[in-house]
Amino acid sequence: MSLRFVLVYRTGGQYKEWHVRRLMAQLREYCSKRFEIHVITDDWSFEKPMTDETIITHYVSTNVASWFPGWWLKLLMFHRGVILPGHRYLYFDLDTTIVANIDRLVSRVIEADDKFIILEDVYRGHRHYQSSIMAFSPSPWLNEIYASYVRNATDTQELFQVGGDQEYIQYCVALVGKFSDTVYFQDMLPDNVVSYKVHCPRGRAPAGASVVIYHGQPKPWDEEGRLYA
Repeated sequence: MSLRFVLVYRTGGQYKEWHVRRLMAQLREYCSKRFEIHVITDDWSFEKPMTDETIITHYVSTNVASWFPGWWLKLLMFHRGVILPGHRYLYFDLDTTIVANIDRLVSRVIEADDKFIILEDVYRGHRHYQSSIMAFSPSPWLNEIYASYVRNATDTQELFQVGGDQEYIQYCVALVGKFSDTVYFQDMLPDNVVSYKVHCPRGRAPAGASVVIYHGQPKPWDEEGRLYA
């Protein structure tokens, strides 16, 4: 089963194309395994190098993107027309920073086969979802996360205004009886994926960490040059 990293980039917000390029460069630097990068974006000017077949782009129309404001655009990852069988997907928020080799992380994600993997929230714990990083394989029940949102987009945005996409995803997974099957990165590889705000005092990633998430503020480019493994 081949691996595809998924990056979601929408225009009009805090993220720009260079944020996508930044994370793509880190993936190439810190992963020696074979992979593809799947970019979902409403930026029709975003172009991959013509000679690079490892980058797959899925362009979203302005009309479609309007149904998925802010963080909600990442739900397109679960659309059966966007993600395809035969691949294992590993999603990163664009403010993720990779600080060391992730081959072991990638291997464990692939070995987990059809398991849904997500972070346990670093503040709430107790199996609350944190969606900065997710791994999954295409399946009908995951597609229902997307489909259910589309059927009730406005109501869903209002209901999960505070908890956001991660709380909505958790709700949907529980609704189809898959919550107890969830695998958490912290259990799979303890101390490998960490939070900048919680685990990186004085800008130093703890021993064994390869991925640092930046939920909220600051962002990694605000702290440029301060984070190191």
